Formats: sequence, C-alpha cells, structure tokens
Amino acid sequence: MLFFHGTRGDRDVLRSIAREGLRGWEHPWTSDVLGHKGALTFVSPTPIASHGGDPVEFAMGYRRYKGARSRGDGWIIVGELPDHARSLVRAVVPNRELELYFEGRDVLRKLACCAATTDHTAVPAIVALEELGRRNDLDRIMNAVTVVGRGSFDDLDLTGVSFATYCAFADELAGANTVEKALRAAKKRGIKWTRPEVMHCELCVAGLASWRFYLPPWVKLACAKGSPVSFDWSYAGRDLFGRELAQTARMVARWFEGAARSALDAAFADFSASKLRFTDARRALFTQLPLDPSRVPRPWAPDFGDRCRDEDLRAPDVQWVCDAIPPEHIRGALRLSSGPRFRPWAKPDKGQTLSTKLWRAARTLAATSTRADTIYDG
Repeated sequence: MLFFHGTRGDRDVLRSIAREGLRGWEHPWTSDVLGHKGALTFVSPTPIASHGGDPVEFAMGYRRYKGARSRGDGWIIVGELPDHARSLVRAVVPNRELELYFEGRDVLRKLACCAATTDHTAVPAIVALEELGRRNDLDRIMNAVTVVGRGSFDDLDLTGVSFATYCAFADELAGANTVEKALRAAKKRGIKWTRPEVMHCELCVAGLASWRFYLPPWVKLACAKGSPVSFDWSYAGRDLFGRELAQTARMVARWFEGAARSALDAAFADFSASKLRFTDARRALFTQLPLDPSRVPRPWAPDFGDRCRDEDLRAPDVQWVCDAIPPEHIRGALRLSSGPRFRPWAKPDKGQTLSTKLWRAARTLAATSTRADTIYDG
C-alpha cells in the first residue's frame, strides 16, 4: 500500500531520506495519546488530505501562521508499506479529529486549571461552569455580565473600549505584519497604543490585554458560597470564558447529566484539592470526576487514538503514526514545486485535479523505481 510524506528542501534532504528512511521525532502529544515516548513519523495514505496532515501543504511550506516559506523545493516522498511491515504503524488518526484533539487538550486544561474567582477564594472553572450550565436563566445572566479590560503594558489604554471593539482590533492585529498596520488597527478602533508592535502569533495577541467577565451580583452559585464570580477571557484558542461562556457552561453541564448530586459534589471537592489537575488535566478529569465520556467529543475522550485496524489504514483522510520507516520502504520522491511554484507536470489541465495528477505520478514512480532516491519530475 502506498503512503506519502510532504517535505521541503534541496536534494540533500532526499539523499538523507534515501539513506536513512523517514526518521522519527519525539512529540508530546503522541505520548499523551498513545503512551509512546519514542520517536515517531507521520505519513498519509493519500497525496492530498485535510489541514494538519496534507502532504502537499507540508511540501509547499506549511504556512499556517503566515510565516515565510522555508527555502528549497517541494517534495512528496512516496513509499510502499508491505504486509510484513504493518507493525510499523502505531495508530491511525483522522486529520480532522486530530485538529479537534489539540483544541480539546487546551479546552480540558483550561477547565481543570483555570479558576472562577470569588471575593474570598477560587474554584476550578469546571465546577462553577457545571452549576452555571444547569440554570434556566443563563441567557439573562449573559445579558447582564460586566466585562472589564486592562492592557498588560502601560502603553495600551483600553479606557472606554468595549469588549466587542477590542475583539475586532485583536482579530485585525493578528494579521498585521507591519507596525504601521498594527497602529492603523488601533486607531481604527479608537484604541490608544503609544508603542505599537507586530504580533507574531496568537499568543502574542493574547498577552496584550486581559479581560474579566463578572457575573451579575444576583447570581449566587453554591460552589462560590454566594460570593460574586468572575471568569478570565483569553484571546488565544477558543474563547471559553468570554463570548462562549454560555455555550461552555451548557456543554460542561451535559457531561455530568445523570450523575448523583451528592457524588458529584464530593468529587468536585476532591478535584479542587487535587494536584493532578495541574499536571495531567485530561487524566484528572476522566478519572477523578463522574464525567460521561460518551457525551464528550471523541477526540477529547481518553481512548482517542487507540484504534489501528486494517480498514482504518485505507481511510481517505487520516495520518498513520509510525515508527521510523527504513529506506527499503521508500520508492522515491515527486518533485512537486520549484521554490513556490508547482512544476509543469503537476499543474492540472482542464478536467483534471491535482489529486489525479499525484496518484498517477506516484503509481508510475512505484512501478519503475529501483532506488529510494529516484525522482519523478514529469
């Protein structure tokens, strides 16, 4: 069965792969999902796949965060996995589910580690959200929420700036690649910023200001012993405790539907005192709380990534998570691009698609190649 791996560089990259095969690297997420701490590599059973596992995207430089494209040409390594080497595949992960896994890892960590703050103490966000999500006046509560923002540095003044205005500014700032554009985004929203700078990633934008959502004083939560409650908002990732506060609360409440109240209260008390929630949030949530895994998105559940059936190998939009693949399983490489431009042979003609072109080239290469450093260039 053919497999594909996108990479970028000069011919030395291909010579290295021909000599050593596809080497593995250690990835924290594979340790979390598979319990495997060794080096792993990732390949696709199709030459084109969705975001996060697309060989073409990697061959063209994977410019997800608008950075400069890496130098060199684009290559798609073509390999063939014989039946006797099936054990090289550790797991088969759907690409779209893997995207949701990374999102879920951040969501679960925030639910476990972040706090809902009261006048006297703080409780894990998930505890306050579960209680909040069971209320039938949640929409009324959200309409009465007070939002207060503060710049992280003294050069950013958010006085009189609404939350919606700041969100529009932050969205525009994330794509501003010059100081002039950053300043223009601030002036457009009436925000005073005396020392504007280019934000290189969402984390930079998130660190520029902090916002706090204060529930109205008439909302009395038992977990807060009647004290006023507030949540912090973060720009990076999903806006769990800001614009999504109501839907986050309802989501969390659904996870615990059916659990006995006394058992849930006791589990929440133990969970609040647990140190595991700070070191391994996912395990803490699923082992220390009566959370129904069937109500949680599959990529967030504890058993995500544990399937590796033969039929999964042939699914159209997946990644194979593999041990290092030795050179004897490499058939060669398709030269997809010269710098940023597709090679003439790869450009689809009328009635053709890039996928059709790549499959035809890969099959030709696999049928004719006698060396791992063979190059197909039309």
